[in-house]
Amino acid sequence: MSQDQSSDADRWRNQLQEVEKELDDKSRDLEFIAKLTLSTFTRVTKVFDSSGKQYKSHLTNIEKAVGNGINITALDRAVCDLTDELAGKSPENTIPDPVSASSQVCALLVSEILYQLLQNISLPVDLNNKIESLKQNLEEGISSGDWGKMLELVSDIATDLRLKINNERLDTEAFLKQVTGRLQDLDSFIQGSEENRRESILRGKDLDVAVKLEMKDLQNSVDEADEIGSLKKVIQQRLQVIENHLTSFRGAEDSRHDRDTHLVESLVARLNELEQETVSLRERVNMERLQAQMDPLTGIPNRLGYIERITQEFARWKRFGNPLTLVVCDIDFFKRINDNYGHVAGDKALKSIAKTLSGKIRETDYIARYGGEEFVLIMPGADMQQAQGVAEKLRMTIESLAFHFKGEPVSITISSGISSFKKGDTVEGVFDRADKGLYQAKEGGRNKVVCVN
Repeated sequence: MSQDQSSDADRWRNQLQEVEKELDDKSRDLEFIAKLTLSTFTRVTKVFDSSGKQYKSHLTNIEKAVGNGINITALDRAVCDLTDELAGKSPENTIPDPVSASSQVCALLVSEILYQLLQNISLPVDLNNKIESLKQNLEEGISSGDWGKMLELVSDIATDLRLKINNERLDTEAFLKQVTGRLQDLDSFIQGSEENRRESILRGKDLDVAVKLEMKDLQNSVDEADEIGSLKKVIQQRLQVIENHLTSFRGAEDSRHDRDTHLVESLVARLNELEQETVSLRERVNMERLQAQMDPLTGIPNRLGYIERITQEFARWKRFGNPLTLVVCDIDFFKRINDNYGHVAGDKALKSIAKTLSGKIRETDYIARYGGEEFVLIMPGADMQQAQGVAEKLRMTIESLAFHFKGEPVSITISSGISSFKKGDTVEGVFDRADKGLYQAKEGGRNKVVCVN
């Protein structure tokens, strides 16, 4: 095998490994989205734990209903039992009434849970229309008998996502099979070329032996010849035999060359096709990876984007030791905005704040929507004091925003917690410290910035 052929084979194998790595990363991202969906639903239901131990069994039933995919019947029963308990009724003695107060409370509860669920997860862009349609229905309110249909819509979205993942996996498997076939072709060509090369060497040796033998016989004939006439005849015969050997060898070599040329042209054409398919696949994977890391509501990176970026920055920090700081921000009293003005106003506030924050940070900083009304800011090269200065400017900018909804002014502020990386830290540990600072800012009256070492 020639050096160029070996280099091409290595290059294609490396490209295949890169594609496989990108697909593995994307698969892990999608698995994270699925886990986040389930954990968000579970955390929302656990909010009611503070109301008393009498609700524990109902909450357990709700968790079971969403534990392995949404069981609509079980969830319907568990949520209605919980709302009956909240309304002071006994489920055993209550006759279900589709227009009863408990059923209405149940519908409102499920509506809010679904809306918050949709707010805290990131889904592929091509499902965004379905998500927005569902959120609009939830915003307008659903009747007590219709929320089961809403759960079915959520289930349909989950099914679409699963089908999307499965189709992408099938496409990738088909492509990898094609890659495998191309590599097998390349390997066969290399092996065939090696066999042809050995054949050519053997034919060359045979030719050399035959020519030497004829030359030896020719020399013997010259030594034994008595007259010039017979000598000329012998020489002519021997030269004809040598010419026949050379013609046979040249014919075999020409056939081998034509065969190899055809194989090379065929292989190059196949490799060119494969290269185009590889470029197309890489572009699609990169595009979908970037889409999966963007929050469709605010247009800034989401939690998945944050995880990838902080992993990279953390690796740089460990290698070079340059300052690295996290700022965790949260909108103050965001629930009041949703309660007083509706979720449409809440979405507008989130988009306005995200645009303001992303437009006021340094070029080297990275901001993402971590979930709900919470944002996280990564500040490479900034120590605690520098990060605090930036956070204070962001806080004052948000405070001065002239935000209106339907002509009515809406006051919005943010609170922030800050922590810098130090020796022995982990990403989770620094985030927890910054989150602790955020909690202290909330407890201290909100609209504040708190640093935690």
